[in-house]
Amino acid sequence: MSSSWTLSLRVFLTPLVLLTALAWAGGSDAAQLSSTWTDTSSNEDGFKIERKIGTSGTFTQIATVGKNLTAYTDAGLATATTYCYRVRAYNAAGNSAYSNETCGTTAHVSIGIFRPSTGKWYLDLNGNGKLDSCTIDACLGPFGQQGNRPVVGDWAGTGTAQIGIFDPSTLLWKLNRNGNDSWDGCSVDSCLGPFGTSGDLPVVGRWKTGSSTDLIGIYRPSKRG
Repeated sequence: MSSSWTLSLRVFLTPLVLLTALAWAGGSDAAQLSSTWTDTSSNEDGFKIERKIGTSGTFTQIATVGKNLTAYTDAGLATATTYCYRVRAYNAAGNSAYSNETCGTTAHVSIGIFRPSTGKWYLDLNGNGKLDSCTIDACLGPFGQQGNRPVVGDWAGTGTAQIGIFDPSTLLWKLNRNGNDSWDGCSVDSCLGPFGTSGDLPVVGRWKTGSSTDLIGIYRPSKRG
């Protein structure tokens, strides 16, 4: 196999937070970062992905992917932490030069509540674990109503979580896709469903490897075991 490489790899990071119904409590596994690059090699066996913590850390190899693949999702990361990545191609003759280095910071996951009686949302923006005021933290809405079940997720792939609701009476989902924290109708925001049953609990996640947006799902307590 030829040892000649003609690689120009560019890596782009998008900070992503996996916010499910259980993720409001935070934790060390509530975030992930996704990397993509341009494959200009014609003779690689695959790509090696390296990562370091912080801009002054030491790179270590964390994964390899097969030839012609151009994306990798690094899951199980700590929140509010900077990670840097670089990529190089390899074959039996050796390794290519490294790609450029790029860094991304995972978001900090904080608590929040949805008040069904008013449709208001109160989010702990400064992460001190209490509601200070609407000028320091976030008071959103109205978005939703009595009987709705709250969800949060990155509906548009922007790297920021947005609010939404699941209505168990209609089985419809209304998601604040444009990020203005108010309901603008199905032509502007997202209307999904019917999906689920009235007794289901809504969950949100990135169910497909390499996905850039969060997707809806349900947990059915009546079908345990």
